[in-house]
This record gives sequence, structure tokens and C-alpha cells, in this order.
Amino acid sequence: MRWLPNVALETGVRSTRDALYQALYQELSGSVQPSWKSELYALMLSLARDESIQYIQVLASEVSFVFSARGRAETVVGQLLQDFSVSHVYYFARLAVKNAAHFYATGNSKGRNHACNTIPGNMLGTAQDAKARNWRKTAYRDSRVPQSSLHRILYDVVLKDSGAGFSKSPGLYWRDELVPRFFSGDACGADLAGHLQLFCRECESSNVDASMDRMTIQMLCYDCATVSKFQAIEDLID
Repeated sequence: MRWLPNVALETGVRSTRDALYQALYQELSGSVQPSWKSELYALMLSLARDESIQYIQVLASEVSFVFSARGRAETVVGQLLQDFSVSHVYYFARLAVKNAAHFYATGNSKGRNHACNTIPGNMLGTAQDAKARNWRKTAYRDSRVPQSSLHRILYDVVLKDSGAGFSKSPGLYWRDELVPRFFSGDACGADLAGHLQLFCRECESSNVDASMDRMTIQMLCYDCATVSKFQAIEDLID
């Protein structure tokens, strides 16, 4: 059995798999488009956050913990990725899981779940100390958390910076390298945001993008990664 793409690059002619691959590769490996801005930023953070969470789960399973604090961990990891790389987050995770296991083994916790739930807060505390005292420690990749195909396409093909997804903080990489490289001339959005006086509710930055439908406005901050959603009170009939 084999799959044939039901896509036509030319009118009326089904594309072959190789031709479709070449067309996609040429488009993705070309210039980064201004219209990709918000999706690119969200994808970078999503990939880094997912990889970090997978690593925490792997470490937790090593000490017979069932990691149940995923929601809190996603929030913490999202915050850390503004200043730290996935490699740094790996180090924070390894140290936090070690401390949680010790907390349980010494009988000071109320059980495995209680000990496991300390992992996100422990990671945050260590990261805050690292930032305050300006120290960094990294960790190596773990084969049990493989790179996704989407990760390789993004960093190898689109951004042409293979190691950046692991070794660079997505927040710093975005602000210090990608925005000047690809979006420095994108003044339209900034002018619109300034005219409408839009700003992030968390950090008050005006470096934001907004989108809306009939009932909801969603705003993404490029400086702190906060996503704000505003719901209409009622849907007025025209």
C-alpha cells in the first residue's frame, strides 16, 4: 500500500510526492514571511515547552512518580523559556526531580503526589536564583525525548539554525536575533498597536499582535509570551 497526494501544483495534474516535497521545501527554505510572525513565535514556544515537559515526565518515571502537575509545569516552563534554553530547563528539571525524590524518601512529604507536585515550583525557584546571580548550567539532549519532525523542519529548514531549538532561549532568540533579522521592517503592526493603544496586561509591552472573531479578541505578547483573551459580553444583532 502507498499513499498518493491529492494535490495539484498545476491545474488538472496530480502532483507526485517528490514534486510536492520539492515545492514545500523551496517555500519553507526561502525567506521568512512577515505574515508568519505570530505563528512562528507560538510554534517555537510550543515545541520548546512540549520537549521540556516530556523530559520532566521521563525523569519523574525514573523515580516511580506519576507526573500529575502538568498544568502548573506548562505555566512555569513557559515562563522560564523567556530567559532560558531547553538545555537550561533540562538542568532545572533534573535538579527538581532529584529534590522531589529526596523529599519523598525522607518521609517529609505526604506521599508521592505531594512530592511530585513540588517539581514545577522547585524549577522556578532554581531558575530565579540563576537569573538573580547570573549563573547558567546546561544539560545534554536525552534520546528518550527525540526531536520531532516539526522541530527539525523549523530549525533546520526555515530558520537554518539547527541547534537553536535546544541551546537558545526562545524568548531571547526571538527578541535578539529573529525580530531584527526578519521583522525589523514590520512597522505596520507596531503603528496599529500604538494607534489603538494596545499593550500586554502582564508586562505592558506594546510589542503585541491581536486577532479577533465575532465574540473574542486574542492578544499575543512577543516580549513575555502572555496570551490574553477578551470575551464580548453579548453578541449584538445587526
